[in-house]
Amino acid sequence: MKLMSNKNVNLIFLDVETTGLSSKDEIIEIACVRVHDLHFTTINPAETFHTYVKPTVESGEAALKVHGITTEFLKDKPEFASICDSFLEFISDSVIIAHNAQFDISFINRALAKSDRPALTNRIIDSLTVARRIFVGQAVGLDRLPKLLGIEFKRGLHSALEDAMILAKVYAAMMKPQLQGINFSENQEKSTRVYQMRQTIIE
Repeated sequence: MKLMSNKNVNLIFLDVETTGLSSKDEIIEIACVRVHDLHFTTINPAETFHTYVKPTVESGEAALKVHGITTEFLKDKPEFASICDSFLEFISDSVIIAHNAQFDISFINRALAKSDRPALTNRIIDSLTVARRIFVGQAVGLDRLPKLLGIEFKRGLHSALEDAMILAKVYAAMMKPQLQGINFSENQEKSTRVYQMRQTIIE
């Protein structure tokens, strides 16, 4: 673990939607939100990257219930190979933050490999790991975490862009020196560990 200042940090908040959960499934939507420090008040549309992607496999029934993105909708969208250079240019060498990062990054790296591009070498932060260490023993998915932090967010069908934007907001809130209105734990040891994690970024 290393401490990092909230200022002058180029961060990319990333999320993807996929046709399913297996290694044979593919990305159908990818979104990135870039912030230059964690003191932002609004997200600049010019600092976002968002595209739908035409897959070579269809979404499974379970995945469709999550994101509702149909094969018909995706049939005229670009393939990943045609957008990967724009994506790589956007993220550059920035720090990438994703919720359950292993899932998102594994899909991206497989897509890059199929497009004859190397795997990402960016520093990756898993915001799910950070959230679990702050809210010990509580559910910290993106549907629940905003509520724990007092952030207005009603999640319906999953959207990569919407999720990347809310992730930026909840991560910034988790990094504040003091989190307001949160009942962490009656256990003093856990509460102390929570306090120590507030300004911590995980390798």
